[in-house]
Amino acid sequence: MRPQGDTWESGSVYNPAAVVKDGRVVLLYRAHADDVVSRIGLATSEDGFHFDRHPDPVLSPSEDFDRFGCEDPRVTEVDGTYYLTDSGWDRTCPKLCLATSTDLFTWTKHGPLFPEFDTYFPVGNRLARTLEQGRRDPLRAHRRALPHVLR
Repeated sequence: MRPQGDTWESGSVYNPAAVVKDGRVVLLYRAHADDVVSRIGLATSEDGFHFDRHPDPVLSPSEDFDRFGCEDPRVTEVDGTYYLTDSGWDRTCPKLCLATSTDLFTWTKHGPLFPEFDTYFPVGNRLARTLEQGRRDPLRAHRRALPHVLR
């Protein structure tokens, strides 16, 4: 699949998740236009090679935690319910979010799974602290984070 048209999937199409429903491969994929606000699209295939796209995104930014993107979908089905995790992007910190659906087209957002968790610099994460310190001294961060490589 490639970018197409001049709307929501005209800039990039990537990072798909796949699930089989009723014998068809269903792709949920990240796409965006030149505004780089990601949305989740849906495409189906009988053979896994040739896909027909749904014209509109099935998941779009609508909340503060994802106002600049719904990114990188992952999906699984349990007892007729589809569980989709994605990265809600607010241009500060990506949040691992959850949405559910019974048909793959209509999704209910449940928000961030760990709203206070900073995925860039988690509390107690030595590498994250080292990288944060490295913003002031980039070589120091590399030496401390990767001592076995930079001897």
